Amino acid sequence: MLFQGAHANVDQCPKCGELRYNQVGRSNVPWKVLRHFSLTFQLERMYSIRTQVEFMIWHANNQSRDGLVCQAANSKQWEVIDKKWPSFGNEPRNVWLGLFIDVLNPFGEKCSTWFLWPVLLVNYIIPLWLTTKRHFMMLSLIIPKPTIVTCDQFDIFIEPLVEELKMLWDVGLNV
Repeated sequence: MLFQGAHANVDQCPKCGELRYNQVGRSNVPWKVLRHFSLTFQLERMYSIRTQVEFMIWHANNQSRDGLVCQAANSKQWEVIDKKWPSFGNEPRNVWLGLFIDVLNPFGEKCSTWFLWPVLLVNYIIPLWLTTKRHFMMLSLIIPKPTIVTCDQFDIFIEPLVEELKMLWDVGLNV
């Protein structure tokens, strides 16, 4: 479980009874630390740079005219979302995100059993050639795990990101 929100001051998991901290000498060290980087802050930064604001509506002005899928905005899935939430699709400045996760071995050793799981968000409304550039990819979470992350664990780890996305969907971000 994540010790946040209502469980921020709890020292023991109510479900399994595991302790939150490992006793190392006289100090308490958390068993695991999930690194969460605010998506809201990263989007505010993207919209605050004048040269990038033009890219943030690029998909609306560069639709394919020959029916070929040249960018995400030309895909069938984009049309489905446009029909399901027309008010969202009609605003060209709304952000469409893709989520990527991969596993890294931080020490580069084949025998190491420690893994890092970075969770990246990619902005699909900017030009395709910029989508995967370092400046436009958004690191959202770093999940440290000595073993492979399973589906039920992943749901717990991604919870802060989902909450932030729900907040952005409900409230929005005025930049």
